[in-house]
Amino acid sequence: MVIRRLLGVVAAVTPWNSPMITPAWKWLPALVAGNAVVLKPSELSTAIALATVELWREAGLPAGVLELVPGGAETGRMLCAEPSVDAIHFTGSTDTGRAVAGFAAARSARCVVELGGLYSAIVFDDADLEHAADCIVSAAIAVNGQKCTPARARRTRCRGGVAVGADDANRGAPARRVPLADPLRRRDLFAPVLTVESFDRDDGAWEIANETPYGLAAAVYTSSVERAGAAQERLEVGVVGINRRCDSAELEAPIEVQKLRATAFRKDANTPTAV
Repeated sequence: MVIRRLLGVVAAVTPWNSPMITPAWKWLPALVAGNAVVLKPSELSTAIALATVELWREAGLPAGVLELVPGGAETGRMLCAEPSVDAIHFTGSTDTGRAVAGFAAARSARCVVELGGLYSAIVFDDADLEHAADCIVSAAIAVNGQKCTPARARRTRCRGGVAVGADDANRGAPARRVPLADPLRRRDLFAPVLTVESFDRDDGAWEIANETPYGLAAAVYTSSVERAGAAQERLEVGVVGINRRCDSAELEAPIEVQKLRATAFRKDANTPTAV
């Protein structure tokens, strides 16, 4: 049973990528439910946020219902610690998300944090390989991989790991398994880089996919109903796409539920679990 209850003032803290869509996922449901929203966009995409808010005002949104506070990290901290803010909806890095959750916990404010992710796409031998490849490549390189659900693991941060793999290939060495500690597998690098691994059993696929500390979304490509069902049970993520590219939100389900579940699935014990 879903109970719709007015919260009051909702703070929406958003990153620089997808500077219209990500804020909209936050402020639109909040506004429709009757709340007021204060948006704190990334300082790298303030102009787009200002233009979007102005368009809403031109469309007739009452003054004061949707406000914007530009600024950097200090502005974000002040907003999250503000007693008049009843709920916080955050998308961004893991470290910043921990700080946001801490501010919310200190005053018992509601909080939802989306902390990025590394998207696992599992392709079984009974899958439509051409379709799977199209979906995986589009998921990996769309907006240069600068999104929360890339099927690829910023240039200077991942260049070294890519160079090592290229050197091995040039020397005729077999493809290397990217170590779990490698940034290509452990960090949300926001770059169009794809790592590929093989597996020889179903349990191996679930183990590889679950090795990262992230748990936002994943996809499985198979013609087996049993494998599709197993994916939903075995993958430690909030949203699973079956034979299609999966993003961090499914429009059929309340986004807050998905974000809470994805946060709870993170295996890092130091990461706060939203409840």
